[in-house]
Amino acid sequence: MNTSFLDTLAYFKSQERPEAILCVGDDTDLIKIAVIWPNIPIRPVVGAPSYPANGTDVRKWNWLWSCVKFKPDDIAAGLGSRYLARTKLDALITNRILYPDGTLHSYMTRYLRDRVIKMFETRTKKAGAKKA
Repeated sequence: MNTSFLDTLAYFKSQERPEAILCVGDDTDLIKIAVIWPNIPIRPVVGAPSYPANGTDVRKWNWLWSCVKFKPDDIAAGLGSRYLARTKLDALITNRILYPDGTLHSYMTRYLRDRVIKMFETRTKKAGAKKA
């Protein structure tokens, strides 16, 4: 990845807003994609377009995504539907929840960790209640 890509990616990561993950809510498909995303192979695009130096944030965000490629079918396999995967994937990209380097918005990562912790706490409580 070139310096412009890395610098632009760092810029967007520095601009994260916690409210961005509100679009996820309890949508299990969006959560599944967020869980799958860090495991999807992402490759740089050969002959990617030039960096939009004077572009808006939207143009720069779109440029970042034009510099990488991945197989949406890898995500569709986890959801069972190409259309659903593409639609939901677009929502996560537009809201800057997924990054084109295979990482997630830091608040999304925290959200997923909290869900896992709560899931295990609930299971532990249920197991303890059965023993009592």
